[in-house]
Amino acid sequence: ATREEILADLRRLGLLEEGTSISDEVILRIDPAYVLHDRVRMGNIEVIHAWLRQRGIHSIGRYGAWEYSGMKDALRQGREIASELIGR
Repeated sequence: ATREEILADLRRLGLLEEGTSISDEVILRIDPAYVLHDRVRMGNIEVIHAWLRQRGIHSIGRYGAWEYSGMKDALRQGREIASELIGR
């Protein structure tokens, strides 16, 4: 994604107000890798997932759930979310 697309998405999500100026920025391209497990990981994941759930977003899979998992786990999580959504 381009810088402009990212800023537009941040505005759309309500994370960046229109007209906000950015004083500093660093743009890094990080190749996909394994999830990072550190001391603050769990607390941050809980905050992020709560924010997403409030907006009807179900973040699953290795990268969405920020966990080390395999294809079978992603399929299981997909089935669970599909069952939950159908039940609504």
